[in-house]
Amino acid sequence: MSSQEVHHEGPHIPWTQGDSIYVFDIAGYQIDITTTIFSTWIVMVVILLIALLFNRALSGNKFPRIKQAWLHFISSLDTFISDIFGDKGRARFFLPVLASIFTFVLFGNLFGLLFDYINFGVPSLHAYLRPINSDLNTTLVLGMGVVISAQIVAIIRKGFFHHFWHYLFNYSGEMLIEKIINVFVGWLHFIGELARIVSLSLRLFSNIFAGVILLGVMFYIGTIIPHTYGIFGAMFALPFWFFELLVALLQAFIFMTLSSIYLKEASVLEEHH
Repeated sequence: MSSQEVHHEGPHIPWTQGDSIYVFDIAGYQIDITTTIFSTWIVMVVILLIALLFNRALSGNKFPRIKQAWLHFISSLDTFISDIFGDKGRARFFLPVLASIFTFVLFGNLFGLLFDYINFGVPSLHAYLRPINSDLNTTLVLGMGVVISAQIVAIIRKGFFHHFWHYLFNYSGEMLIEKIINVFVGWLHFIGELARIVSLSLRLFSNIFAGVILLGVMFYIGTIIPHTYGIFGAMFALPFWFFELLVALLQAFIFMTLSSIYLKEASVLEEHH
């Protein structure tokens, strides 16, 4: 029996990472296609199709209200990010990246809820579909991507040696004791960058994974409610599902906000102690 699968009567509780679907053997190197990878492909294809259709629909004057709502959303996002950066020019430079992060995380969360509902109706699809942000590998890569991007921005803005010298040997200050303390502070900043990866990845993962467990338990309870209660059993998990919709939006917003803060700190030329 796989360590990732436990067969028992009760709700479906997934492992912290996706189960293997198929393994490709290319020149002796094995590529494992998991449920998370397969679900991520579906989400990416759907995002691409929606973007193409949306762009085509808004290119004319057929849907003026939708176009107006979209422009209002972009304007609100631009204002929000500009408030974080305190500089509209820098904010608009990073706006496409931050909007892409928000879109990917949000759609990943929303399709995860859709996958949960589909899997409830067809339990055999658990072997193929999984909410992508309920996999720690996915959120870890997202967190690493944000922090590494911030480091690249800092190197471009401040220079390679100047930026990393701040971490390795920040021997600055007026008094000797202040200089020594700043050296240790620089090391703490370096550890803090690693902590940011952990914080970003675990925050998103834990909230989405907890939602998967919650819905799994509620769906299971709904199935064991006697049929004499009518439709109540089938609808038992629906309020929790709508609550997870709010969590999906909130977690995407938080992830984008924290990414904005990290990129802002990396793009300022002044050193912070």
